[in-house]
Amino acid sequence: MITLHGRRKLEAWHIRFYLGMVPVFYFPYFYQNLEANKDPFDIKFGHNDHMGWYVYLKYFLFLNPLEGLVTQGYVGYDFREKIGPGFSTDMSYSLWDRGSGNVKSSYFEDRKIDKRRWSLAYSHEQRFGDRTRAGIRVNSSSDSALNRDFLSIEEVDMFRHEYSASFSTFQGRHSLGATVSDIQQLDTETKKYFTASRVLPSATYSMTSMQLIPFLYYNHAMMLNRTYNRQGDHYSDAGTLGPRLTLNSPKLPVVAVSGNAGLNVSWKKENEKDEGWGDVVNSLNTSENLRISILPSNHLDAVFTHSYAKQLNKFDGDGITGNNLNARLNGGYGTFNFSASTNYNLLAKRETLLNGSDLDRFSLLGFNANFSHNYYYLSASGSYGMPANQIKNLTFNFRVSDPGQGKLWSIGAYTSFINNLLDFRGHPQSGVEDSTTFGTTIGFNFWEDFNISMTRSYDMQQKILTSHAYNIRWHIHCWEAALSWSKNNSNAEQIFFSIYLSAAPQFKFDKPASPTAPVFDTLLNTMVNP
Repeated sequence: MITLHGRRKLEAWHIRFYLGMVPVFYFPYFYQNLEANKDPFDIKFGHNDHMGWYVYLKYFLFLNPLEGLVTQGYVGYDFREKIGPGFSTDMSYSLWDRGSGNVKSSYFEDRKIDKRRWSLAYSHEQRFGDRTRAGIRVNSSSDSALNRDFLSIEEVDMFRHEYSASFSTFQGRHSLGATVSDIQQLDTETKKYFTASRVLPSATYSMTSMQLIPFLYYNHAMMLNRTYNRQGDHYSDAGTLGPRLTLNSPKLPVVAVSGNAGLNVSWKKENEKDEGWGDVVNSLNTSENLRISILPSNHLDAVFTHSYAKQLNKFDGDGITGNNLNARLNGGYGTFNFSASTNYNLLAKRETLLNGSDLDRFSLLGFNANFSHNYYYLSASGSYGMPANQIKNLTFNFRVSDPGQGKLWSIGAYTSFINNLLDFRGHPQSGVEDSTTFGTTIGFNFWEDFNISMTRSYDMQQKILTSHAYNIRWHIHCWEAALSWSKNNSNAEQIFFSIYLSAAPQFKFDKPASPTAPVFDTLLNTMVNP
């Protein structure tokens, strides 16, 4: 029996699912909200050594009990042969366009270790008008091994738990924000969590740019921060104040010039128990930017940026803490794009340069180029060390696919070279061999719902196959099956097989023109014979 409530929902009783002539599932009652974007059921089952046979059942809900209050998500029941049953939820809600949130949770009793295990991830944001909002976030679990032991547990960070609340408002040119948080980090040796970061509170205030005269703007920002120091078991206080001037040149056809200068005042008291007011450091920060359009329409642009920083307090030496010049070249035409960039360190002293060469002031020269088309793609990227006159790393990627409408096949290949005779700065080093990897991927879409893919990776230096994997996916209406097999360079095999009831059949209907329209017969046939 099926009852259709307009375009809002559908109810049915004593529903049987068949594969051909074989009955597979029976549901005494079935409900589907036709306003939701999710089908009501998601069923997954499989087997592994840790849990034995498992079945994950999710039932999706869409509730709109009051005008402006909308709730949707799922409630889940999980059966695990060796561990026992469990329960899970993932619900999102919105409150009259002013508030929204999400809660994910799981709970079960683990028979293997006789322990109750759970996880909770909750977030909420509340808006007070268009300019003011507040939020809260909680992410916690009973132990650190949930996402390792259970495939159905999502959004669990095994390394940290988080509890935080925030508030922000914006009025005119002024904005104000505050945050309190407590983050617990996992100690991998003791398997216990410790306080890694605690902010009570962090407050920020800023003013957006205000024009003083044509092309000259002013803004400032301030921050106060109180954090917990775990090593000393005390709180540290810090604050910054940063007024800044920005200059933008008039719009020119080929050249654009901009720059800014700011004073940064930093205050810090390392231990709240110490006497006095702490330490204050003043510094001057400036930067200048020059953009040159070498070819029109962004076909070739050059960007030069100079940044400078100097400490103004009493110090030993000249107080300059940064003096760098960065150069970038960008360009492209049609399906071809490229970029290159490097940094020149004016602060480096000659006695610290490699062999006294000024080329050592340059960072690694990074570059990237690619061709893209609707059925092929080619890219190259890498970095070059100028002092040693050697390439540090180089990667090529290539992909081509069937140009036909069906996209029957696709083939990809990549090769990656890393020169370990250079360190990350481009300086020569010894004792480490180079590495060169070559990999391929091939995929076939025999039809829309059935595809096969294969990936292989080969170490060209050691001349060994480091990994290879094969994947098959097959989708038949509301059923989906996936099979994957892989092996790494230590000959460890991994096999994964899963069958999904991805959704109950999608109900599509038109509003009947008369009470005798055949829509109900169509729905009944769809339910009984998916």
